[in-house]
Amino acid sequence: MARALSGVFEQFLADRSLYLAPKSILVYSRMFVPVNRFLQDKWPITRDDIERFLYDRRQKVSPTTLNMHLRQMSTFFRWCVSRRFLPKNPMDQLTFKRVRERPKISDTLSRDDLARVLRHCACQPHHNRRDFAIIAAMADTGMRPGELCNLFVGDFNEQECSLHLDGKTGGRLVPVTPLTARAIHTYLQECGDPPAQAPLFCQESGKPLIREDLNCIFWRIKRKLGLQKLYPYQLRHTFATEFLRNGGNMEALRRMLGHAGLNLIQRYAHLNFSDLMQAQLQASPIAHIRVHIK
Repeated sequence: MARALSGVFEQFLADRSLYLAPKSILVYSRMFVPVNRFLQDKWPITRDDIERFLYDRRQKVSPTTLNMHLRQMSTFFRWCVSRRFLPKNPMDQLTFKRVRERPKISDTLSRDDLARVLRHCACQPHHNRRDFAIIAAMADTGMRPGELCNLFVGDFNEQECSLHLDGKTGGRLVPVTPLTARAIHTYLQECGDPPAQAPLFCQESGKPLIREDLNCIFWRIKRKLGLQKLYPYQLRHTFATEFLRNGGNMEALRRMLGHAGLNLIQRYAHLNFSDLMQAQLQASPIAHIRVHIK
């Protein structure tokens, strides 16, 4: 029976949906639209087909988007080979190379603004105790919003000051500061010390917290304090930037953030001039030599 690209891709999505988040499935679906429009549902696909698409697409999208196409198409065609839809991967030995991207500078929250957010949430009614624990945990570990929503009470170890996170690259254990551990402990006490299998953070109705709830919490705080920006992923960026600024190393940061490699960590290595000046004063061999100049 003759196949079409769209039919094979539907089977790919069905297979991936067993273990990928709906948001990831949506990303793959959006990637497929321009690919299939250009290739007109052709099957099988050859290396020349892919290169024609990529050279055409390069004129229309940013380098970041084009490189995302490359990664997603590579995943799709590897799957096609593993399921024997294709005898070999048409992306092998491509002459088309990845496009150099400009380093992406991530939004961060200043130390003063982070302190304002924490002080706003501290020592307030029940839902603000929860919000304080959420802000502290995210800023203290750099966890993803989805990882926070997936936490259970049993993932928190107060004695060891740690949280067990279930992320994109598997589970990992991350330390937290005593302040964060105390904030989570206080929140759980007010909740009546729920069992280990209960969600760690809940809505006021008692239902598990979801991403939309988290966005609303941040939006409410942002509006109350008059901040220009405040969103969940911003705390991940803030943690990573401050971690490096305060002397943390790249490998430790990679493990804290749950990245498989160091490539994505590079975005957090940006330093402003005052950071460079401070680093130069601390690290330069000249800075530690005292010479009297006549």
